[in-house]
Order: sequence, then structure tokens, then C-alpha cells
Amino acid sequence: MASQSSLDIIIIGYNEGTLLRDCIHSAKLAAAELRDRTGIPALITYVDSDSTDSSVALARAEGLPVLRAPPGYRTPANARNTGMFLTHGDFVQFLDGDMTLELGWLPAGIAFLSSRSDVAGVAGYRDDIRPTALGPLHIKNYYKSPAHALPAGDSLGGAFLFHRRALEAIRGFNPACHEEELYAKMAFADLRLGLYRIPHPMIVHHDEKIATFRQKMENAFGVRSRSQGQMLRHAFKSLARLRCILYAYRWIFLHLSVLFVLGLGGAVWKFSTHAGNELPFALAAIASIYTLWLIYQREGIYRGGFAWLALSVEAINLVIYAFLPIRDFSENTEANTDYLAKIEALNRMKSTPPRNPS
Repeated sequence: MASQSSLDIIIIGYNEGTLLRDCIHSAKLAAAELRDRTGIPALITYVDSDSTDSSVALARAEGLPVLRAPPGYRTPANARNTGMFLTHGDFVQFLDGDMTLELGWLPAGIAFLSSRSDVAGVAGYRDDIRPTALGPLHIKNYYKSPAHALPAGDSLGGAFLFHRRALEAIRGFNPACHEEELYAKMAFADLRLGLYRIPHPMIVHHDEKIATFRQKMENAFGVRSRSQGQMLRHAFKSLARLRCILYAYRWIFLHLSVLFVLGLGGAVWKFSTHAGNELPFALAAIASIYTLWLIYQREGIYRGGFAWLALSVEAINLVIYAFLPIRDFSENTEANTDYLAKIEALNRMKSTPPRNPS
């Protein structure tokens, strides 16, 4: 591992509250561990998306450089772009303000990336904690397997460690979309660089912003769905791209197929004089088997039942957003140049600030 390598930890946030302090402290501890074990320096940068609370003041009080994401897109992609374009480390670790970084992750992740020239990005285990009426719900996203490559079009999620050269090769994120669009774009670009998961704890995610029904609906109809629809739109350009998307969103397409079969069967039974009385029972059997399968997959009646609603919304959104053109900043040179100029003008930065002490 080259001693001259460097890392940027880019924390993004919008009204993160006290969770941001925990995030920054965990990043500082992880950066100090990385320096002590490998000699690799790390710069921790906070990118804010027009917070109305004390997030910016808190980050500055912790000694972090604070950047502002350009207005127009209050999306994680927009904030990550700002941090990526205004820093220069060889590796980039993205982190949301409601996450805490696990010790040991940075040395393990960088060692893996440094040993594999064919890998663009890597992620590890994550523990998602969501508040419910019955108390915190822990969703351990642990992949009990050795390091393994992800199929093209699959997603690492919002916290991941990347080679900067891979991000720059595809000009970063589309600020109007979500991280899924980045992964599909990387697969489409045929860079021959893979995404991997390795069996090492990476983050704990305190998902308090998706606690109420309204927040769940805003999330369902938000930038993630827009990103999924745009990926499907671009996928129709080639069979290889379409295979990527069909795999990446296989659960949504499966749900869409079930809804189509139930809807078509119900219409035939309702309007056809030749449909027998056994058709409703067949449709009920399909719905029941599928519901039981969802409950089994989601490990509980509550999560399995909510999956019906969530997947229905995602399936509808996927189709709607696939037909809505969204400006692609990464492929349009003029739009991308204007976008970068706005980032630089807003932050008045001509060079990277001094690295904060780990």
C-alpha cells in the first residue's frame, strides 16, 4: 500500500441534529486509526444541503471544512458531487450524517481496494436502526459470506469506499438522482471495474428520518424512485443495460408482475362471461402465496405487510419516471461544466483546505 495515498471522508447532511456530532466523532476516530495503522492521512469534510438547524455550526465547531451543495437539488448525489469535486484524495469514503463509521473498516476497505486493480468500490456490513412504535428496529444487513462481487447494476447503498479515478471516469453522480444511478452508469460505461462487499462491519445507520407514514411516502416518491426510473429509461438503449436493471430491481419487477396478473385476472373475471367461479380462488391463492413469501423474506408480518405497499409504490414510480426525461449532467458536457462552476462559485474554493487533524 503506497504511503503517499490519501483518503477523503465526505459526510453529507441536511438537518441531522445531534446525530451529526456522533458521525463526526466516529469519522475522527476512524481517521486516527487509519493514520496510526497505515500512515494514510484522511481529510474529513462536511457538505451541507441548506440545513435550517445547527448542523453547519456544529461541523465548524468540530474543526471540519464545510462545503455547501448548490441549490436546486436537495439530494444525496448533489452533496456527494460537491465533496468529490472539491477534494483530491486517492480514495473517497462517503458517509451520511446519520451514520457512524465502525473502527477497522477504513484499513480493511483500503487494503482491499489497493490489492485489487479491477475493483472500483467496496462496502461492508451495516446495521440500520429505525424507530418504531414498539421501539428501535434493527435491520442487520449482514452478508454472511466471503468477499464477493456484485452483479452489474446492483447497489452498495449510500455508504461506500471508492477509488477516486473510478468516480471521475463517469463524472460522478447525476445530482437529480440517487446512488443507484451511479452504479448502473458504472456498469454501462464498461470500465471493467467491479463493486464488492467484504465481510467487515462498516457503519451503523440511525434512520430517524423515515419514521412516520408521511416520511415513508416522501421517501417512496422521492429521488430514489426518480433514479430507478431514469436507470430503466437509459437501459432500453441496449440489451446489456436492460439485463443490469432487470437484475438490480428484480423484486420490484416481480411485484409488478404479480400486480399485473392479479389485475388482469380480476378484469377477466369481472367483464368476461366465460370466466368460471374458480378464477377468484386462483387469484386469491396467488396473492396468498406471494404474501406469505414476502412475510418470510422480510422476516415478519409487519415488514412483510408494509412491503406490499412499498413495492407497489416503487413499481408504479419506476414506470412513471422511466418516461420522464431528466437532464443528465454527466453526459452533457455543457450542463456538467455549468454545474461544476456553480459548485466552485458557491464554495469560493480554488484548492483543498488543509487536512484537519485526525
